[in-house]
Amino acid sequence: MKSAPHTLSAEFSVGGQEHFYLEGQIAFALPGEDGDIVVHSSTQHPTEVQHICARLLGCDFNQVTTVVRRLGGGFGGKESNASWVAGAAALAANHTGKPVKLRLPRETDMIATGKRHPFLYRYTVGFDGEGRVLALDAMLAADAGWSLDLTPGVMARALTLVSRGPLESGNPHECFGLARLYERAGERDNAEGALLRSIERPGEPASGQFADSRSGQRTVEQEIHIRSMSLHGNDEHDADPTPYLVDDRTDGKSTRLVHEH
Repeated sequence: MKSAPHTLSAEFSVGGQEHFYLEGQIAFALPGEDGDIVVHSSTQHPTEVQHICARLLGCDFNQVTTVVRRLGGGFGGKESNASWVAGAAALAANHTGKPVKLRLPRETDMIATGKRHPFLYRYTVGFDGEGRVLALDAMLAADAGWSLDLTPGVMARALTLVSRGPLESGNPHECFGLARLYERAGERDNAEGALLRSIERPGEPASGQFADSRSGQRTVEQEIHIRSMSLHGNDEHDADPTPYLVDDRTDGKSTRLVHEH
């Protein structure tokens, strides 16, 4: 950071979000023989549904079969939230010995379920005269709500995304030096933070903001050029631009994915 010709410090925040899947939280529990139970659940995590239901019923995991036909949307909102809905249906089915379906009304669904995390970003970025990022000192603060829930995983992926240039590239000519990068999780008396559609996304607003803040008035071409300075595969020393492969639909061969500017 000390050797960077230019530095810029700023902060911004991103509010929490309701996942708003079109199909709400729903589960159908069907008692079987010898204490077995089949739980149909609209979930992104069938194994967690199995484990939560088994713990509530006091039975072995293999006595609970989780079935997922399809989801009418999830976006991270049915990762952990769906488990307690399925658990409630399983508990009622086990107690009554009859099939039980539980569907949350939309209002109850939105009140009771966890949301995407609100984040506060504070950072200082060091860059050269062309806009290439050289160093970053950043703090990402997540509002976990009243329960940690999936906050540790979300925070870990947020850090990984912001720092993924050094972590994923392996190219010393491309990586910028991380002066400091850390996160904090704050707990408040509001909805807990659940998963996002892709668990790595919390860092994305920060990485985009870093690129946007490196210069003032620009044309579209200038902005694209500045953003491309810190992309993978943009260095003459980089023989392997990215680890990703794409299918060439014309000849069926796999080719390296490269950035187009």
